[in-house]
Amino acid sequence: MYHRPQISLNGLWEFSIPGGYTELRKVPGSYSCVGDSIYRRTVSINAPQDGRRMRLCFEGIAYE
Repeated sequence: MYHRPQISLNGLWEFSIPGGYTELRKVPGSYSCVGDSIYRRTVSINAPQDGRRMRLCFEGIAYE
């Protein structure tokens, strides 16, 4: 069985409201919904060179 490497993206993310301010927020976290919002984070990943695909999976995303 092949073990798929996992990279945790927990930590500080840039949070912003379109046309508004930007701040750092800890993820995972629990924050009040404010309408449209953006969470952004840059990561460096070594892509496989043998033709395999990569998958990005978000767990525990919720909204009202």
